[in-house]
Amino acid sequence: MIVVFLGTVLLIELGAWYFFKEKTNRFAKTLAPLCHSTVILSLYQLLKDTDELLTANQVPYLITGGTLLGAVRHQGIIPWDDDIDIALPAEAQEQFIALIPAFKKLGYWVLPEIFGYRIVKPVHPSLVWQWMGKTYFWKMICLDVFTLVRNNDKAEGYLPLWPNDYFYLHEIYPLKRYRFGALWVQGPQKATPYLDRSYGTEWNTVAYRQTSHKIHPNAFERVTLEPKHRQPAQPIGPLTDRTSALLKGVKI
Repeated sequence: MIVVFLGTVLLIELGAWYFFKEKTNRFAKTLAPLCHSTVILSLYQLLKDTDELLTANQVPYLITGGTLLGAVRHQGIIPWDDDIDIALPAEAQEQFIALIPAFKKLGYWVLPEIFGYRIVKPVHPSLVWQWMGKTYFWKMICLDVFTLVRNNDKAEGYLPLWPNDYFYLHEIYPLKRYRFGALWVQGPQKATPYLDRSYGTEWNTVAYRQTSHKIHPNAFERVTLEPKHRQPAQPIGPLTDRTSALLKGVKI
């Protein structure tokens, strides 16, 4: 009986894996939206809250990765993206860590990652558990915070996984604001050199939708962009002012 049970569980898992793999591949070929509209709204809200907390406390940051690409090419979240990416200088880490209690008051978790930190909003706060020092969520939205380490005239991210994740300092400063949906967020002075390195020089005409998180050429589907693909993920609002009371020292 145990063998039959384990065999049934294995078949169910293999079936689920194949279904979602094929669904991902189909979506990749059409650049279909990846997230439900409520998730997109939560991602915009997460970035709004993060920008306001960091900016008010003079913690320098810049959008990076797919979020920077989305700001330049779509003026918002790329419809087939599912998270937010920002970076901060390594020397600003202590300032960022000091804000963790503020993020917690807004209902976010801040967790250490190999590349820096991850700010997480559980979709179901009651379905969060910890085991062997790690935190698990049934469903979540997240904002990745990459730590940039200065190396001569470069500010480098986590190069073992993302070898092109770096900026030359003259590309970053002075920082400027980018339109992102209904928001204006902080980014590098020059985005194009970074985007060329990270996504290839065709990034404004061709999309490479990632079909898995493996760093392998076969994990990407090449799709030529059409005008309809350049619209940001919807909805971009309405967003809520959640940080004003917190920044004024009022308990929320």
